[in-house]
Amino acid sequence: MAKIFLFDVKELRGEEQSILLALKQFNEAAGRTGRKYLKMLLFDRSGESDARCFDGYEKILPELRNGNVYKFRAIPDSFNNKEYLKVLSIGASTEFDPGDFIPVAPHDPGVMLASMREHVAMIGNPFLRQLTDIFLSDAEWVERFSRWPAAKEWHHSYMHGLLEHTLSVMKLVVAVTPRYPDLDRDLLLAGAFFHDIGKLDEYQMNGVMINISTRGRLLGHIITGSTIIEKAIQSIPDFPPGTSQALLHLIVSHHGQLEWGSPKQPAFREAVILHLLDYLDSQLTGMHSLQPGTVGGEWSDFNKFMDRQVFLYHRSEGADTDGSQR
Repeated sequence: MAKIFLFDVKELRGEEQSILLALKQFNEAAGRTGRKYLKMLLFDRSGESDARCFDGYEKILPELRNGNVYKFRAIPDSFNNKEYLKVLSIGASTEFDPGDFIPVAPHDPGVMLASMREHVAMIGNPFLRQLTDIFLSDAEWVERFSRWPAAKEWHHSYMHGLLEHTLSVMKLVVAVTPRYPDLDRDLLLAGAFFHDIGKLDEYQMNGVMINISTRGRLLGHIITGSTIIEKAIQSIPDFPPGTSQALLHLIVSHHGQLEWGSPKQPAFREAVILHLLDYLDSQLTGMHSLQPGTVGGEWSDFNKFMDRQVFLYHRSEGADTDGSQR
């Protein structure tokens, strides 16, 4: 029997369904009459939905945890023109495919990792290569880096997303630097490799849900990442102070603006380039993931990261299926 996803269930108004869903949020609430019910936000890789359970949830309530997967009996319903799932029962579930709940990168992680190693091998500066080797020689670190998401939402917010984003920025460095041959390509490649390394500490997996860790909330990935890199640099004898300062500046300035989370703004050309390439890849990837909104199929809903609605040109009548303009 084919796996049923939330998207499928929401199309079956009024029909009872049995489905595995992950719990994103839950709390006990009370209606106008004072009757208590369980209010939930449920999700799988196809989307998310509000849900309500009015009876029989009291026994399992103490066991519920955000990020865990449960088996629900539910009926798609609506109230005040807003769709929700009317949950009839909630049961524990121990057998499921994590890929049904956490999106994964569209590219093979093994192929991406091999390509990233090839790009690292382009670094000619022996100190920067030694620095990258400290991390790439650690099998446990490589496995985690290859698996980790790059964000909780918006861009590359899926498994292997950090690897995909890092490789993409390194490829952009290789593509751009021939146009400006006096740039330090070695420094830029190292900066691209390291720029989001702090996200390994910023994000954590709670069940099948990506969350921001306490360290991530208090320090963020830029501070954490620069601390990790500076400690590794100190383990390399005679590492040039100028190269160290330049690399660390690329890390702390790669968000570009103070209001975007960078402790410093880019102060030299390589730092500007890294910021722009990181911004280019993150924004285009995030925009590509947008779905048609509720108003019209050619526009997304309001997006808080772009601070506007986005015209979905690749879905519009103005573009052929191969992306060319009519």
